[in-house]
Amino acid sequence: MKSPQEIRTIGDARLREAEMLLAKSECDGAFYLAGYAVELYFKAKICELLRLDDFYAKYAPNSVLSKAYMTHNLDGLLLLSGLLGMVKK
Repeated sequence: MKSPQEIRTIGDARLREAEMLLAKSECDGAFYLAGYAVELYFKAKICELLRLDDFYAKYAPNSVLSKAYMTHNLDGLLLLSGLLGMVKK
């Protein structure tokens, strides 16, 4: 899981898995995996904005920068991805 395309490919897989779970009325699992897919899509966008060819290797695991990006907080990732202005509330 490194380049934006690799991150998106994994996001696509999680989204397909979420759709399969939803088709079986497994809503909790579907919701979880769909959220993870969104997280990955935001991280791919951040990677593109920062022109990083390897999102996960650029920052040491305990650095200040990694804490900002290595999160599961969708609101924070939405902001960092530059897509906040596209979301209607």
